[in-house]
This record gives sequence, structure tokens and C-alpha cells, in this order.
Amino acid sequence: MNSANLLKPERDVLIVDDAFDVRAMIKAIIRESYNFRIDEARDEKQALNFINKFNYQKIFLDIDLGKDDGLSILGQVKELQPKAQVIMISAHNTLDNVRSAVVKGADGFIVKPFSPQKIISFLES
Repeated sequence: MNSANLLKPERDVLIVDDAFDVRAMIKAIIRESYNFRIDEARDEKQALNFINKFNYQKIFLDIDLGKDDGLSILGQVKELQPKAQVIMISAHNTLDNVRSAVVKGADGFIVKPFSPQKIISFLES
């Protein structure tokens, strides 16, 4: 971790998904069991803005962010915050997507539609 990261405030969770309903669902699942500080981003620009301001413990990152590509953001996230655990989310669980996510540093992969238990399991890992 570089010295700039030491000065950033800690946050628990960042949810990055272009779909409001997915962000709201993940947030609701988390709030049922935890009193976490949660931020939400709908695209690459917002996500990187949050990542440059805060240190996150867990990040949920959608692969398909509309015009943005979650896999390309993943590399930047892991470079900026190597200690953050990142789980990729996608409706497309192709072998290529899973392999690319793992190679780029993802700590897990959740397929849409997902169960609340999948979200909780990631938070408890």
C-alpha cells in the first residue's frame, strides 16, 4: 500500500453496478446483517473517484457497466487498493469472464441472479 492510501478514510463496501436495482438489492442485503459504510457507483468514473478518496475492505464490481468494462477497472482497483477484496458480478459466467477476472486479481465471482447468502458469504470471507 502506498503512503497516499494510509491517509484515506476507511470504508467497508463499494458497490459498482450500472443497474440501480442491483445496487439497491446488494445494499439491502448488507444492511440486514451489518452496519457497514456503503458507497455506490454506477460507472467507472464514479468508482475510481470513490477508490481515490477511500480505502475499501470489500468491493462488488459488475463486469458489464454499460459503456464501461468492469474487467478493465479491476486492474486499476487492485493497483490502487491491493488489500481490498473484489468480487466480480455478472449475468455472463462464461469461462473467459471467470478466468479473466481471476487473472486480473478478483477474489471471487458471483453470477446474477444471486442469492443473499452469496453476498453474505463474500462479506464473511
